[in-house]
Amino acid sequence: MAQIPEDATSTVVGVLIYSVICLFGSCLVIWLAWQHGERISYVNCLGYFTALSTSCSIIQQFRLILYWQDIMIGRFEHAKVNVGNPEAVISNAAIGADLVLYYIQFYCYNVLAMFVMFWAFALAQSVYGLNEKPTLRQPLNIINRSGKLFSIFFPLVTVTSLQSSGIRQDFGGFLLLAGQPLLWSIGFGSIATLSILIRYILSRHKLQKLNVGYGLPSSTKESDGQLSRPRGIYDRWLMTRFMIAFVIMSVFEVTIMLFSLSARKNIAVDYQRAVPDVSAKRAKQDLLLFMPGVTASLLVFLVFGTTRPFLDHMRRHFFSRWRRSAITSTDALPLRSIQRSQDTENYLVRTPEMSFQRHFHETVADSPDSRNMKAYGIWVYGGRPNPKITGDNSYI
Repeated sequence: MAQIPEDATSTVVGVLIYSVICLFGSCLVIWLAWQHGERISYVNCLGYFTALSTSCSIIQQFRLILYWQDIMIGRFEHAKVNVGNPEAVISNAAIGADLVLYYIQFYCYNVLAMFVMFWAFALAQSVYGLNEKPTLRQPLNIINRSGKLFSIFFPLVTVTSLQSSGIRQDFGGFLLLAGQPLLWSIGFGSIATLSILIRYILSRHKLQKLNVGYGLPSSTKESDGQLSRPRGIYDRWLMTRFMIAFVIMSVFEVTIMLFSLSARKNIAVDYQRAVPDVSAKRAKQDLLLFMPGVTASLLVFLVFGTTRPFLDHMRRHFFSRWRRSAITSTDALPLRSIQRSQDTENYLVRTPEMSFQRHFHETVADSPDSRNMKAYGIWVYGGRPNPKITGDNSYI
């Protein structure tokens, strides 16, 4: 039985539905990137960790809905004893499974910040043409690949170090260590992004086109020697998309830092209380605090999941199937049999008169008898039979 107050039901439903939509957005980005052959691109990495953080957030929301009073009583008792504990400050006095879920989300936020920083440097290299120089190509390639691993393991080291009892005794040092990935992302990422912006302004001033070769795969040859069509996941608005993503991510990181300050105030207020606050107002406030975290998943889709290749793929995969299913059953008008050889002049096969509303195309169907070396030319069309072909006026 859910312990959440009934007056907070509308907020619960709204936040939960919004979180599921955000999770669907990040999962859709991952699926689209995999469909284009991408596994460890920065878009994939952002999708992976936003999906993980949003999933943990949804689990935490369900726990809050089912065990609202038990959780708030546990938080109240924990805050009473650990009012000056920095871990209680950044986690809003979470304990048990909620504390584990919080640390997973906090780790994911730090990983996302590091990914954005290294992606900014990779784009800056592409804009200035550094990755095209023979002497720098291999070292930069190693740095870019190592940056993804560093983005995953460095936040893991910082989060693990927060469990040290010596660090927990220093309130300022604890918060500084916890915010290292976020500070690095804002600082060094801003430098790289600013360099890209300067390059763009100078190119516009000189009436030059800014060429960005990042993420554009070269054409590959098929087995028959023909060039295949490049399958990239980016479009020509990549720089604009990244600028938007960096600004939003910076605001998001600052919001996380401010969350620690608001959590400290909540702990101070709870310390002055005689009983825990389990009111509907407090439930609404705590549930609304989940929205900034899950919004990262939705932003990944809105910024990077709406590129031209992704939109074209979704249009072909979803809407084209819907249109085909909406068409009524097709009819086939078999003509006289045609030999497989090219000698068909004796049959005097003529193309039937085209419909004014439907597009006709010819297909070849094998004979049911495998020993009969014949095929049948069939004109297939969608919708109702064409009376000009069938001679049936009942359809007119």
